Amino acid sequence: MKIIFKTYNFLVLVATILLAASLLLPAVNLAFNIHDSYYMIDNIPLIRWFAIFLFVFTLFYKFLKSFIASNTLSWAHILLSILFFFLACYSTYNFNRSLTLVEFTSADSTDYSQGFKNSTAAMLLGFLVVQLLPIINLIIGLMRRKHAVT
Repeated sequence: MKIIFKTYNFLVLVATILLAASLLLPAVNLAFNIHDSYYMIDNIPLIRWFAIFLFVFTLFYKFLKSFIASNTLSWAHILLSILFFFLACYSTYNFNRSLTLVEFTSADSTDYSQGFKNSTAAMLLGFLVVQLLPIINLIIGLMRRKHAVT
């Protein structure tokens, strides 16, 4: 069990599960509305790209583990990245499903759509901010290492 609690082993496990799940999940179009443009993305390639993203961070954490300052920051990065990804996919899937129930002629439909745009933008911004954590972690580790040598 101790082997799974290393950051890079956990990332390999999650990425492998995502790749296996992408083979079993049905294809669903996810629509993102950004600045009056709709982007339709199939969920299967999105899941596979996220799995590749996790494999890249596996290599990052595996090869730079001696330079990383805080294991807590590493886990925060990993768990928040996964959380933001799944929240964005889930909310987009629910929004697309509920579009069949919402009338576009009613006044509430624009509020509903605007609320979804704001929440999607917040999740995307949160995901991007979380991606700064490994860089900050590496910089702090390198600075500590430099001060320890001098």
